[in-house]
Order: sequence, then C-alpha cells, then structure tokens
Amino acid sequence: FEVYYSTAYNAAILTKNGVVTSINSDDAGLIRHLYHEAAKTQKYGGLTDNEALRLITINPAKQLGIDNRVGSLEVGKDGDIAIFSHHPLSIYAINQKTIIDGIVRFDINTQPDDMRIDINPEESISSFMEDMEGHEDKCMQDVFTELFLGETHNHSHQH
Repeated sequence: FEVYYSTAYNAAILTKNGVVTSINSDDAGLIRHLYHEAAKTQKYGGLTDNEALRLITINPAKQLGIDNRVGSLEVGKDGDIAIFSHHPLSIYAINQKTIIDGIVRFDINTQPDDMRIDINPEESISSFMEDMEGHEDKCMQDVFTELFLGETHNHSHQH
C-alpha cells in the first residue's frame, strides 16, 4: 500500500498476521525512501531485518506474480543490486553502487555530480561548511554562509 497514507504499524500488523504485505509508492520522491519506510516497521511494528526487507523486495514481486523472476537474489533470476555504505535499513545508509541488468547504472566514486552530502555527526559545522564551499547549487549560493555564519550578500548576483 502507498506508504504516504499509512502508518508503520499497518504493514507490521498485516505481516505478523500472515498477509503478504508490501510498501510502495508511485511517487518519484517517495520511492527513493522505501528503505526508510521499511525501517519504520521495525521501530514501530517490531519486524525483523528480513521481514522489513521483504516488504520492499520479494513481497511486491509475489503480489505482482513475478517472484519467479525478481524480488530476491537467486540463480536464474534477474538481479538488480543496490550496495549501501551501511545496513540498507539504516537512516545513515548511502547508496554506493546500483547494478541493473548487469550494468552499473550508478557508482558514487565515478559520478560525483550524483554524490550526496555525507556528514559526520562528530564533525564541527564550520569544517563541514569549509568542505562545502563552492559545491552548493547556484540557486543556493550564499545560503550556507548566511545561515551558519550570519553573513549577508547581495543575491542579485549583479556586480
């Protein structure tokens, strides 16, 4: 069911009662966060790692009747793979590489334009800001400086 309109309890309750349950979204913004939605079923519904992962892997394939081809990594199946920096259900997990149909479609080491900000919670904000200088999007130019350092600039970009 669409995770936007549900609670984390729903999927867990259904799963614990033997219902083949999946969480999904047809929204481009939400689809990226299905791992986080699955993780919520652990915190709020007590599901195990495997139960939570099945909500976004084999269970949707079963519901669509295509689990003989996709949904799990097995010999003879199509296997798209996402490799993460941490456990995929961790909020800190960052996709490192995605392989679809045997082709690397994303590699964080070779596609710097697609890299996400990786913040060390132990690092001070000023060193983070120094590292980010020059990397902000043009539409966000000077926002970091204003927000964190209190400096203001002329946003007209006219000199």
